[in-house]
Amino acid sequence: MTRRDLLAGGLGLAGVSLLTPVKPEGEEAQVPKLRFVHMTDLHIRFQDGAQEGVALCVKRIHSLNPRPDFIIVGGDACEGLMGRTSAESERWLKTLSEWLKPLEMPIHYVVGNHDIVGWGKDGSSDATDPHFGKKAFADRFLKGPTYRSFNRGGWHFILMDSIQGPATPDPWPYRSQIDPGQLEWLKGDLATLKPGTPIVVAVHSPLMSGYHTINDGTYEKPQARMLIENGKQLHEILKPYPVKAVLQGHTHIRENLLYNGCQHITSGAVCGNWWNGSRFGVDPAGYSVCDLSDQDLTWQYLPSGWPTTG
Repeated sequence: MTRRDLLAGGLGLAGVSLLTPVKPEGEEAQVPKLRFVHMTDLHIRFQDGAQEGVALCVKRIHSLNPRPDFIIVGGDACEGLMGRTSAESERWLKTLSEWLKPLEMPIHYVVGNHDIVGWGKDGSSDATDPHFGKKAFADRFLKGPTYRSFNRGGWHFILMDSIQGPATPDPWPYRSQIDPGQLEWLKGDLATLKPGTPIVVAVHSPLMSGYHTINDGTYEKPQARMLIENGKQLHEILKPYPVKAVLQGHTHIRENLLYNGCQHITSGAVCGNWWNGSRFGVDPAGYSVCDLSDQDLTWQYLPSGWPTTG
């Protein structure tokens, strides 16, 4: 099995075609019941062609026919806020708003590790800042809690916060985890649904992924910062419900692992390999398009076309 087969097929589990074309504007297209875009890991920065890359991605999304009903931004929209003060981070947050402003459809955000202010900064003085941690991003883009749900077109969407503070000792300023309070909230949220309601869950860090096999080696233990460390608990809570897809980011690879009837879709990255070509030389900068019928979700990964030269 080649690396491309591994990424596309999900380590031998059932996969979905990565590059099924979406008809551009002006061509006949079958209209789905609901369409949305999952774009993740923008990593906006002020060099390396990032502004051009984001603008190109936005333009491609607008050219889709039919246009998406809404967007889910899957985390790490900003770049390196963990190492910045709230004053420094304000520039990145403002820029993110400006670069995504041309999108004319509603945007729902998932928080990523790079969207959190000051967690990785030396010293603890920033902890007294009212915008420290997730608050600055949440106040500007979420307008509420970092985990929440909404209904659209007969589907239920659950946006979860997979980024928590580190255990002690830990060299990294975060870990990938769904905290106990959030798990209890999820149980209550699911209990309110009409039986048979199809569900989409969005997280930043993957719930299920072959990334560690590709990057670290088959027998290496996945790092807590890369995969949700209490994913088994989350799986057990979701198992009785018709969850059709879990949308993921963080690793910048594109893959789709099918387990228990649920697609675990990692949507590459808008920035590709951090604005330096394709991830592992395989996965280009791009975004996912999801088309929904009454009970089914079809996934397509579309390269944005960045970089336009070279």
